[in-house]
Amino acid sequence: MQSLSHSAERVLWFSTVLVLGALVLYQRTDLGSYSPEIWLRGLGMAALQRSEIKTGEPTLRIPSNEQSPTAISRSSDDMHFDENGGSPTESSIKASGLGKSEGLVGIAGLFGFGRKGLPDAEKTFEQTSGVLEQLTRPATVWNSSIVIVPALYGEWNNGWPAWTQNRTLYTYQRTDPSAPRYCQNTGYEAGVFLKFIVDFYEDLPDQTVFLHADPFAHNADIERWIDCLSPDLTYTTLNTVFVVKRSITFWNGYAGFQGVVPQIEKCWRALAAAFDKPLTPQPGQEPVVSFVCCQQIAISRDQIRRNPLAAYQRAYQMIGVNERCVDGSIDPGEIWSLAQPASAVGGHTEVPPDFYARGLESKLIQAQAMEHIIHLLLNDEPLDSVPVTEDQYCQNFRPRSQCPGSPCPR
Repeated sequence: MQSLSHSAERVLWFSTVLVLGALVLYQRTDLGSYSPEIWLRGLGMAALQRSEIKTGEPTLRIPSNEQSPTAISRSSDDMHFDENGGSPTESSIKASGLGKSEGLVGIAGLFGFGRKGLPDAEKTFEQTSGVLEQLTRPATVWNSSIVIVPALYGEWNNGWPAWTQNRTLYTYQRTDPSAPRYCQNTGYEAGVFLKFIVDFYEDLPDQTVFLHADPFAHNADIERWIDCLSPDLTYTTLNTVFVVKRSITFWNGYAGFQGVVPQIEKCWRALAAAFDKPLTPQPGQEPVVSFVCCQQIAISRDQIRRNPLAAYQRAYQMIGVNERCVDGSIDPGEIWSLAQPASAVGGHTEVPPDFYARGLESKLIQAQAMEHIIHLLLNDEPLDSVPVTEDQYCQNFRPRSQCPGSPCPR
């Protein structure tokens, strides 16, 4: 690795000082409260960081703008190169010492800023690609217009599947709260999808593809469909099974679920309300849903942002964090199932004694709430939707003449 030019060294040193100044301005206004000794020590540490960039040391890797997208590194660390030494997974730089922001953390520590106070500044600093103006760019710079977010637990622990090669993925782990990229194991895939939107709402890629760990279980051609997404994509399902007019009483047919139907309905209504959308035209009406099964979608940045960040934050808390989707009593005036004979809904409000112990809230209520009404939340379709026409569907894909494997012939 060739050493940095003298001008690049100056830029890096000045960047360190600039970030330090930004931290002070962001977190404090009483600049005069810092003694001259503190300021001199901070500048001295910045100069020391500059002096550590020595000829021949692989201290800084600056990606070329011509590098093609590559699969994300199979590590839980953010923003880094793939494990074989290839291209960066997002436009990022890493420096020995500086790459982990140890130098910046040390300097900031002089001014009373701990590591927990630095996440945004660290990201900005680490993603500077060798030019000062990069400091004003968003915290995450994706190296592809399409980013795939699979919901994983441990399915890929023995190796990533071949289809992930030469694609940009962002993954969470769900087993170690103290490790990077942790997503609580609640709400199945819905928890992961909502967390990604909350984490990157201000800095989303052009298009995001949300998938299961085994995406082919619901569409054998899904890989080719992803490759054929149109640049003009807004929102599309990537699955093929359309469920027609499923009543909320559907779950009464499952042994051991009696008494759960009102809880399911309450969660659906609360989730819709989090996005300021009514589940049914009038409170107390029967929720009947028609939808494409199983929650694998592609969606544009602009489509996600049609809902405010606060809506996704509320939804993530309900679906991906809380032990219960909604706590508290049920208003009989709003819940249709409470007005039905017990035989129709399997009882009223009392769930089986072991329901929560078996983890069924996470799957049956939280995850399935998002799965069944995602089209209403993210695409403003009615709850009881109708299948889209071929022309409507194919607005989101390039035609087969341009992209072999497209679901759209023309």
